[in-house]
Amino acid sequence: MPVFKRFTSFMQQALRAMHLVWTTSRALSVGLIVATLVAGLLPALAAWLG
Repeated sequence: MPVFKRFTSFMQQALRAMHLVWTTSRALSVGLIVATLVAGLLPALAAWLG
């Protein structure tokens, strides 16, 4: 399977999953997004402070 086709398939599935979470609970969706951003920024913050 070509890489581009696998990537587009992955993106479709990821968007479908995010839509399911969003329709279940918008607060949970926002919390998930915020937690992901914080988890991504923590290593950079630790390196900057340390």
